Amino acid sequence: MLNLKYQNTRDRAIGLGGMAVAMVVWDNEEYFAGLDLDAEADNGLALSPDFFAVHNSNLSAKAVWNDRVAKFQIGLGLLVANVLSRALVNSREEITPQLRQTLVKRLQDEGRYACDLTDNEVEALFSKAYGYFHSVFGHHVVGSLVTTIADALETDRRLDRDRVLEILAPLYRQ
Repeated sequence: MLNLKYQNTRDRAIGLGGMAVAMVVWDNEEYFAGLDLDAEADNGLALSPDFFAVHNSNLSAKAVWNDRVAKFQIGLGLLVANVLSRALVNSREEITPQLRQTLVKRLQDEGRYACDLTDNEVEALFSKAYGYFHSVFGHHVVGSLVTTIADALETDRRLDRDRVLEILAPLYRQ
């Protein structure tokens, strides 16, 4: 896997399937609304309005910052899951060190902008997510579930939340 750009429709479907898995295994499915293979580039995974909700103005600055960091971590995890799903499930190969560094650099820029995180803090979050999702997408059952989502997505072009969670039900038993 040489770059972040989708190679074809199948590659995108596998990436979106990986993102759906990430929402479930990181217990963030309350923010998950569905998948759309024909959506704009950054909108294939639909998130619920709660994900974007503006918080009560009476909250402390620390509470608001913690929420921003938590949302940044979700986005970071989704990106890592997308890339690792495509690499490990679809291509059956590791990502290159160059691609890994590209991911870290982009996330460091976003982490600085979104939550004033240092490069080292972002690198630590990335490494944790990368290690976790590498083991998740290296598991044959998860790979099979991602493939099932991708097949359904290529057929139907759009999957609602309930259909995706139905496919991913075996993850709740793990």
